[in-house]
Amino acid sequence: MKPYVLLQNTMHRNNDYKIYLPDFAFMKKNSLFLLITSLIIISSCTVNKAKIDNDLKKYFDSSNVDGCFSLLDNAQGKITLYNMKIDTQRVLPA
Repeated sequence: MKPYVLLQNTMHRNNDYKIYLPDFAFMKKNSLFLLITSLIIISSCTVNKAKIDNDLKKYFDSSNVDGCFSLLDNAQGKITLYNMKIDTQRVLPA
């Protein structure tokens, strides 16, 4: 299918000119494809909301340490965190 359709042939001073217009049916098919593709991409990008679990504080306090805990349940897609402030800091390994 061509993206342009011929509107008319025009003769002007012994030169053959062709006037083309966009084929809107072709554009509609492309627009529908782009719309469906972008909806699939957007719907596949979900935000994982982390559950902040402050009950884990007692384990860090009993050992007199300051740290963080992260658990990813891959089967359920859930994240459990303790002390997100430290968890999101990027540091070099010791």
